[in-house]
Amino acid sequence: MDKIVTPHFTLRRENDVLVAIISGQWDDMTTNSYADAFKKVASCMASQPWAHITYLDRWELATPDCVPIINELERWCMANKLTCDAVVYPDDGLKDFILSKALETSRNPKVYRHFTDASDALEWISEKGFSPISSTLSSVKSA
Repeated sequence: MDKIVTPHFTLRRENDVLVAIISGQWDDMTTNSYADAFKKVASCMASQPWAHITYLDRWELATPDCVPIINELERWCMANKLTCDAVVYPDDGLKDFILSKALETSRNPKVYRHFTDASDALEWISEKGFSPISSTLSSVKSA
């Protein structure tokens, strides 16, 4: 499966990059649905190193019960050869705090980086040897 679209997220595989566009308010049910869909899309890439870019511009935060679900998904990603994780959103102290609790890789700058500009995130992913389709930026703005 290469693409999944729901009201709260879009997941799309582009070559060796999984693109996630996140929106709205999340609870544990939404987060579980996301984790299941994420694994479906990413599992076809897990035989070799892959990258992930998440756009959180439209995300309106999450309930605390989402944190363990995201922790487990992150462990799954690391066990399945995720080597580059870019997260894009404007500077936001509250999002920074929540993500620091939910993402253990945020402590490892070789794997995880926050960007305020999508083109910088795509450049970093490319420097790491991954090749998302060039339409990523325009498709995010229209999604």
